This record gives sequence, C-alpha cells and structure tokens, in this order.
Amino acid sequence: MPTPSSILAGIVTYNTALNVLEQTLLSFQNADIQVDLVVLCNSPFPDYRDSVKALAEKYGATVIISEKNFGFGFGHNQIFDAYKPDWYFCSNPDLSFMPATLSIMIEAYRDLGDAVLVGPVITDPGNPIPPSSRNHISVRSLLKRYLLPSRDNAESQPFHMPSGLVFPVEFVSGCFFLISGERFRQLHGFDSNFFLYCEDADLSLRASQLGQNYVVARAAVYHPSARATFKNWRMFSIHVTSMARFLLKHAFTPRNPRRYPKG
Repeated sequence: MPTPSSILAGIVTYNTALNVLEQTLLSFQNADIQVDLVVLCNSPFPDYRDSVKALAEKYGATVIISEKNFGFGFGHNQIFDAYKPDWYFCSNPDLSFMPATLSIMIEAYRDLGDAVLVGPVITDPGNPIPPSSRNHISVRSLLKRYLLPSRDNAESQPFHMPSGLVFPVEFVSGCFFLISGERFRQLHGFDSNFFLYCEDADLSLRASQLGQNYVVARAAVYHPSARATFKNWRMFSIHVTSMARFLLKHAFTPRNPRRYPKG
C-alpha cells in the first residue's frame, strides 16, 4: 500500500519516445525541491512497459502499470488516489523545465488565497498561441479559432504576458499544472468520461467555480506541440468527440465573473 506523499508528481505515458520521457524525468530529478515521482504506463506493449519501468526506476520514480488504457485523466486520478498527496503536479511525459519551476509554483500557490489550478507559462516555438493564453472552450471560440481567423481575432494572435508575477486565467493546460490535494478531492479529479482532449478544459471550468485559476509568469515549461489531432483520423475523431462532450456538459455552466487579461 503506497504511503501518503507530501508533494507528488504524476506522469501518464502511452507510447512516448523513451528519450523524450527521459528529459521529463531528468527535469524532475534536477528540481530544487524534492518530489515523489510516479509514472503510470498504460501501453499494451510488454517491451515498452519494461523499458519505461527500467527508465523510471533509474530516476527514482515509482511505476504503475495499467492493464488497459482508460485515458489521460483517468490515469492521473489513479495516481492521486493511490498516494493522496498534499500537493500534486500533473505532468505530460514530453516536456522539460528549469530546476526552480516547481518551488516557484508552490510558493505562488501558497501566497494565493483562492487558487485552484496553478500553471506555468507553456513555451513552444512552433505555437504562437500557447495554452496558457486560451479561454474556456465555447462554440464562439471554436468558430473564431478554426473558421474565422483574422488579425482582429484575439484567438489568432500571439500571447502577450500581462505585467506581474501571477495573473488569473480561465484555462490551465493539463500538460503541466499544480493543484492542492484538498482542491483535487473537491473536484473529484478529472472527469474520466473524457478519454483524451478537453479533460483539462473541463477541469479548468469546474475549478473556476471553486476559486481562481492562475498562471505564474516566472515558471516556464517547454512543451513542443505534437499536433497528433491532425495526423490521423482516429485522433481527430477523439478530439471532436471530446469537444462535443464538453460543450454539451457545460452548455449552461456559468463562468467565473473575474476579469481576465487579453490574450
């Protein structure tokens, strides 16, 4: 039986390249604070599972093998429920960050009285609109983003950092964020009905009903866009299904009335 963890980082991987996963593990190993690290592998391939286990143990991480792939959010719920941490870093398997990132985010969270989700600035040279700048998904935002691009459309413009060390946002990317154990339990974790895509949008919107989501300007995570949605029809179908599920679920969900920075 796992013992309770004060600060836990969870990584869920299906078929991430091992050299990419290693960069993520290395970032956590080099962090300036100690965190317990758990890697959940939901791949059906025994050889890949064995390789992930060996690599994770090299960096002091615990490995959970899931017999079936129930999705990204479900995997993170499994990790959280097993260890019940005071603080939880939800992480993708394909990113990297500087050593001070984790401590900066925890310090900011503790200083904020109403924080629910706290994310870093997501950097990606190939994407001028990083996830840290997006608003809640709506029919209007989808039309603007995919069908009506224009110079005047904020959804199509590069993100300009507001002044200050911390700023409120609607959407916090699921690729990397911090949440307190108390808040994660209040939210009942991710909605596992979202297999992939929009699970973070759903969590962000539900979180905004409890308090405020923030991005910490001094914390940055490098996460190159995989853009798997546009590479095959299966991923595209999953993405469209998740968007439809989100819109139906939150058709009448009110937004947090706080003002957000443009971006």
